[in-house]
Amino acid sequence: EKVIAQDLALQCRLFLMSKRKVDPWVDSVTSHLRDDFINNILKGRTPTVSDITCDIVKHWYTLINSHGCVEGHLPQFVPLDYIDKIVMPESSYKLIKKELRACRLGSGRLLDDMVVSLSATGQDFQCAAREWQRDFFQRRVSLPQYASGMQIEARAFSFGLEGMKGEEVFLPLRMTVPQRGFAVRFRAKGQHIRLSFLSEMQDSRQVPLHQCPNMYLAVIGAFKNSKTFLKRNNTSGGPVCVEASRTTNPTAMAWPDCYRDYWITFDAQVGSFRIGHGGRESLDDASKVLLQWQDPEPH
Repeated sequence: EKVIAQDLALQCRLFLMSKRKVDPWVDSVTSHLRDDFINNILKGRTPTVSDITCDIVKHWYTLINSHGCVEGHLPQFVPLDYIDKIVMPESSYKLIKKELRACRLGSGRLLDDMVVSLSATGQDFQCAAREWQRDFFQRRVSLPQYASGMQIEARAFSFGLEGMKGEEVFLPLRMTVPQRGFAVRFRAKGQHIRLSFLSEMQDSRQVPLHQCPNMYLAVIGAFKNSKTFLKRNNTSGGPVCVEASRTTNPTAMAWPDCYRDYWITFDAQVGSFRIGHGGRESLDDASKVLLQWQDPEPH
């Protein structure tokens, strides 16, 4: 996404600063934008890089011909689990809604849950789809420092954690009612997935037990995807509350080569901690539980 955003910004700069030839196909409806930008906003002066702000780039992107937008050409066969959203006209959605609701992906999600239907049609749909894209990515970069609530779009937190080699990264999330517990859903590809839930925002890696804040550490597919376990500490060799191995419960291991939806729930009233897989509707499905533990002293 960063590479695509950078490419779009450079294309917009080149166009508005007259550094490239005008493409009669791509620029046909934005040539007036450049004239207005130079004559009315800049009062006739030559644009500089600092003049091409993020808002200018977004406005330009919503006006260009669709052939000038970034296109992603998928191979002939691609797993639907890799798709984030499907944007289509509402009229088309109504025709295939029944089939979409009957299609369940390997991750547990319904194909229907991925659809965004827009009421516009024809040329208006192209404009509406680009507006939706702009707003979608704008929301992802404008999250507050700490997000809270039941429905949080946290996909923007996926920023190459695999290259950090175990270094802790605090996600901007806070449990709003920790006395009741929490439910977290996420999608990940790979193994050795680690999530820590702490009572205080401080480092816990290799911190002695008597100095560590109250915490739960859930690890999926550790030790070359041979174990999934839950601990109340983050130290090597520390006591484990409950674990599953590839031998005893192979479904509890991670999926190294494709994305999988996971969820973690904790009921602080009774101390029930569960790790499961599947979509939102699977949180109450006992068959989707990978690992569970009853904490005698919930915190």
